[in-house]
Amino acid sequence: MSRIEGISISETGIRFKERDINSLISVLHALEGKVLVTDEAQELRRSRHRFDSMIAYAYDHLDLKILSGSQVGLLYGFLRVDDPEVPLYGRPFKEVREGAER
Repeated sequence: MSRIEGISISETGIRFKERDINSLISVLHALEGKVLVTDEAQELRRSRHRFDSMIAYAYDHLDLKILSGSQVGLLYGFLRVDDPEVPLYGRPFKEVREGAER
């Protein structure tokens, strides 16, 4: 990831050099063909950005797999996958619980 333009990586995490949607979209494009792993994804709800829209964009336009580790109830509350008013509505997903795929 250190070769991706627009971000810097440190021990504390990843920082975007520019704080705009285009920076994140260009990073998503640079990750095409890879797996994006987010841990504690429910924490994204505290951001001023709509990460569900960005995930929907990646799902629709990129060959990018997204894997998330999270407290599943909080993640469902954040993503609201059953709500027809949100960006990720209607997109298929897989859930793995305690080693069993669902």
